[in-house]
Amino acid sequence: GVLDYMRRDMTHPEGGLYSAEDADSLDTATGKKTEGAFYVWAADEVRQVLGEERAVVFVEVYGVQPGGNCNLSARSDPHQEFTGKNVLMQFKQLGEATAVQQAELQAGLPLARAQQLLGECRQQLFDKRASRPRPSLDDKVVTAWNGQAISAYALASRILPAEQQPPPPCFPVEGCPPGTYLQAAVAAASFVKAQLWDEGSQRLRRAFCKAPSAVEGFSDDYALLIAGLLDLYEAGGGLGWLSWALQLQDTLDSLFWDSSSGEQGMQIIV
Repeated sequence: GVLDYMRRDMTHPEGGLYSAEDADSLDTATGKKTEGAFYVWAADEVRQVLGEERAVVFVEVYGVQPGGNCNLSARSDPHQEFTGKNVLMQFKQLGEATAVQQAELQAGLPLARAQQLLGECRQQLFDKRASRPRPSLDDKVVTAWNGQAISAYALASRILPAEQQPPPPCFPVEGCPPGTYLQAAVAAASFVKAQLWDEGSQRLRRAFCKAPSAVEGFSDDYALLIAGLLDLYEAGGGLGWLSWALQLQDTLDSLFWDSSSGEQGMQIIV
């Protein structure tokens, strides 16, 4: 899922979250950068990687079409950049796939083995994709966006224990214990505090890219980081994050409180 992509591909070695990856990357077939080249697949390529026997089940479940599957609506591919390409998304539940039903009848393939097979197919395609040129990485660590990531990780660590676990094998790093996401939230918060918070001046910096930027934090940096720290505290991250959130709130009030807006002014964070 998205959180696992963030952990795997978008995390600084010390825990902060990077900003973005480019949409374009090098298409080795044409030698040109094109949108989505790293992520999309031709049907023949899927079959070549998986082998015909495995591909029969995979292409049905994931909607892989010989002419591509990016034509679901007029807005799916308005610039005709994905003609003949497929975005891998689950179109059918495993038990609904005709290929699986036939395999169950003809070869006695149990549903659990079919699920195992799909997991192995995803791993094969993931490994093949890793050999492609990656999109360029915007490795800025933005304070506000890290605040949002901290919230997402912390909330996931609280919510996922009550959710049904996905059947194994999962996508390469999917299905982590919920505590893993809490650890990721703590790591991101620790990075921001170490690299983007000046304890002496009680000020945040806006971003980090090899070093803290000279630009001081904006109101959204304070507000979103405070929100993330509160979520982290409530998820069991520790009392220290609540204490820091209160410090940040004091700075936010001193820098951005507008006492001329209404009788009582506007309190940005409650």
